[in-house]
Amino acid sequence: MELWHRFTSLPIVVQVVAWACTGLLLLLAWLKKKAISASIQSAKTFVGNKVAAWAAGKIQPHLPSPNQGPKNERVHRGYFIDSRYRSHVPDKWSFDIEEDDGGVRTVAIEQTGLLFALRRGTYVEIRTVLSPNPGYMSEIVQDVKVFPKKNKAL
Repeated sequence: MELWHRFTSLPIVVQVVAWACTGLLLLLAWLKKKAISASIQSAKTFVGNKVAAWAAGKIQPHLPSPNQGPKNERVHRGYFIDSRYRSHVPDKWSFDIEEDDGGVRTVAIEQTGLLFALRRGTYVEIRTVLSPNPGYMSEIVQDVKVFPKKNKAL
């Protein structure tokens, strides 16, 4: 209470300057709070999008692609990387392809001889259809088209 009496006993000009400084400090604190919360929100969004993109590249759900046509047909276009047998996953056979957008996709397939003659870095178009077996997340290779003039060293 004594502090308030001392403040009110000061000249009016000093009181006005003190109130103005207090108001400016409060305004600055409010603006800083808004800026800090906006930057934190922006960082959360940026990191969240990066994590989601990374997870989408690692975990590839069996969803319809934009290239999916009738009867669950799919077209995988890009640079062929590898075809292999994996003993630790249920689908066993798969191939890797570097798509046109730069992403690498692993596609689980049923055993086929159509991919054995392909060389690493060959630009291909692989047409597949989803396996009719329910719960069996693989594709059946229907056709392989090779573009010999579009090769890339991988």
